[in-house]
Amino acid sequence: MYDKEYCYNSYIPILIVKNVANRLSLSYMKDELTEQQAQAILKALDETISTGPWEESNFLRVIGKNLREIRDNFAKQLGGDVRGQEKSKTESNLANRIALRAGQQEVFIALYSTEGHNIQAWERILANLPRQMISRPIYADEKDVQYSIKAKENKVNEAYVAIYIDQNDLLTVPSDKIPMDKHGRPLLSLKDRSIHLDNIIRFVHLSGVYRYSKGRLVKNSHAD
Repeated sequence: MYDKEYCYNSYIPILIVKNVANRLSLSYMKDELTEQQAQAILKALDETISTGPWEESNFLRVIGKNLREIRDNFAKQLGGDVRGQEKSKTESNLANRIALRAGQQEVFIALYSTEGHNIQAWERILANLPRQMISRPIYADEKDVQYSIKAKENKVNEAYVAIYIDQNDLLTVPSDKIPMDKHGRPLLSLKDRSIHLDNIIRFVHLSGVYRYSKGRLVKNSHAD
């Protein structure tokens, strides 16, 4: 168990980085930060995330989750729209590797609503997701859920959510028993009560990419 001094000393740079990340706009970073300085901040965030005691308590889990969000937001500002979808994929893979070190895994849950244009309808679906998980296709690979949605006729009624789950909540299934969607893409099976809404990373819909905060979907200002 980490002592109080370690946690205190670890928390100080988190507060500093959060303050910096929240205040830096893309233009400010280009004018005031060299590429070397920006990469040093990014590296410090990555190291803190990967080595910190983020699974020791609920309090530290919240800090770890917030720190991952800070890191991702900073990386998005740093890259702007130059690196586009390739950058987003790289960031997602990095975040997934960090989560794996903490015993978590990023998965992708396909969603459907007859009121696809109504963002409040999607919010209701997400609110009920922990209790209605059994009927949802769950993918390990984001490309698979994206392929499934692209094959649908009315895409506005389709969406998916990226979320962290504990690896222990993944059910082990024999290779010949792995469920598949109708396109032959493998699906995951999870234990009951393995979905926690505070672990949602992003909600992806035809209208854009959203973050989930306090039961509400907030559209990202920058395209992922």
